[in-house]
Amino acid sequence: MSANGTLAAGSSETACVRCGLRAPTKWVEFRQNIGMVVTRRTAKVSGYMCRRCLRAYFKSYTLTTLFLGWWGVMSFLVTPVFLFNNLVQFSKSRNLPQPSPVVANVPIDSSPARIAVGAGSLKFKLIYGVIIWAAVLAFAAEQSVEFVEKHAPSLNAKLHRGAITDASDAEYVGLKIGEDIVALEAPIKSKDWSTIRTEYLARKPYLDDLETKNAKVQSAGASERVNGVAANDACEQLALDQYFPSINEYTNASVQLFSLLKSTTTPTQAIDPLVDRQDAARKRMSAYFSEEKAKGCEK
Repeated sequence: MSANGTLAAGSSETACVRCGLRAPTKWVEFRQNIGMVVTRRTAKVSGYMCRRCLRAYFKSYTLTTLFLGWWGVMSFLVTPVFLFNNLVQFSKSRNLPQPSPVVANVPIDSSPARIAVGAGSLKFKLIYGVIIWAAVLAFAAEQSVEFVEKHAPSLNAKLHRGAITDASDAEYVGLKIGEDIVALEAPIKSKDWSTIRTEYLARKPYLDDLETKNAKVQSAGASERVNGVAANDACEQLALDQYFPSINEYTNASVQLFSLLKSTTTPTQAIDPLVDRQDAARKRMSAYFSEEKAKGCEK
């Protein structure tokens, strides 16, 4: 009953089917779905409900379906239908008035005992929800290499610390190789040979990481050659022919350069050929990226 003593359109004052309180009620039907990949759990509640019960069931069924309803082929199809149904049902009853000040001689501020709403164990929903959303977020993080590297680099390192097994692993390794090379190639601030040597040798952690990432790249390349992965893939063949060898050449030249600088405290002409090898390898990498872009191989 509204403030002026009339019932809202389509409502009636009768006992609520859920709590038994005699109050203005509205007939509604809410649906719930929990997707479990190969199977699903569904539930339905319907009947004339008071404002309190109606809103409680709407929240329970709709939120459960929203967060747990999508996982499975059939579930992915029915979940938006269930959500739309619940929203429509709730919208039709949004003007349902509160119970009268005194209902069945029970003052309105003496609310009935809390009702149990929803379908299925709350403990199951929480545990299943945590597991499924943790898996979804982990998958999303693994595929969003650049975003995660920017905001959570330590997480990226943990997600891609093993061998290269998919495109996201390769993207991460390529990203780190690029960062290592940029750090190794950064301008030298020092002027005299002694401090130049010291400054360059201080970049050894980047070389160590480059060696680790290069080992992964070469291992992945060897596996692809053995398995013939690039036989029908021009982009993979381009990487095997140009990118992998140029990274390996740059890494090897850098390792030899660091070894030479560490073992001698005076300038030597033996440095020049190693620097030339680095430059040539870097140019091959640049040529690879240009050709990769021209062939539409960029992901």
